[in-house]
Amino acid sequence: MVKALIIGATGRQDGATARSLLKAGHEVHALVRTPDSKAAQALKAQGAVLFEGNTDDLDAIKATMAGTAGEESVRSAGLKYYPILRPHEIMSNLVLRLAAFQFPDMTSTGVWNSAFTPGFRNQYIDTEDIGCVAVADLLNPEGWNGREVEIVAERVPVGKVVELVSAAADKQLSLRTLGGRRR
Repeated sequence: MVKALIIGATGRQDGATARSLLKAGHEVHALVRTPDSKAAQALKAQGAVLFEGNTDDLDAIKATMAGTAGEESVRSAGLKYYPILRPHEIMSNLVLRLAAFQFPDMTSTGVWNSAFTPGFRNQYIDTEDIGCVAVADLLNPEGWNGREVEIVAERVPVGKVVELVSAAADKQLSLRTLGGRRR
């Protein structure tokens, strides 16, 4: 069993890593700003040990790290390099509430501005998949030594993504290609 430190465990990507570790029967020390938040309490209910603090609080980080194996497992594996995980477009960013940040005109005008043409096959991944890959890395550091991993679940034409999001949101969206160089 691994005892892992997860900073930002209530966020989407780090939360997915924490949940994947917990599902696999490992112990998670989660540094959270607000332990009584819904997300923190959900992690606690799954077995995470919560520590209150943030990345500006060195004492809180040290307390959260106590006894965790992530850093030690990397050191004991003799790794000179760490793996680089490169997730592509995160699917949950396409949900209208989150998409408003990435595509600000989409919610107000229904226009999805993109540098990609409708046929360009963009690469998508879900945060839960990112968490699973991060856990696989943590549990087998020797196998990931020096690797640069492109994390992709699907390649979908941008035009199709606009259609799918439009249908799911029950809102008519149109794609406007800016520049149109990528096909």
